[in-house]
Amino acid sequence: MLAFITVGSTHFNSLIAAVLTENVLSTLKQKGYTDIVVQCGNSAFEFAEHLKTCETHALMKSGVNLEFWRFKPTLEEEYEKADLVISHAGACM
Repeated sequence: MLAFITVGSTHFNSLIAAVLTENVLSTLKQKGYTDIVVQCGNSAFEFAEHLKTCETHALMKSGVNLEFWRFKPTLEEEYEKADLVISHAGACM
């Protein structure tokens, strides 16, 4: 199953950091999620430096396939593929 994490056009460092914790990743894996796609926007996080040299960065952590990217013209395809969407509501300061 696939989980899609999105912060839209803003940044939400704490959401991205939380998703990357061993606790959250292992919980998602136990629930059957094998793939996590993270639309990180302008967030700063552990693997953000990899996105300076490429549009997408993929890796495996805690037995889960992770894919990160900043922006795409539309997220409709991501929403359609996802079994779970994790996001935030409103602006984050």
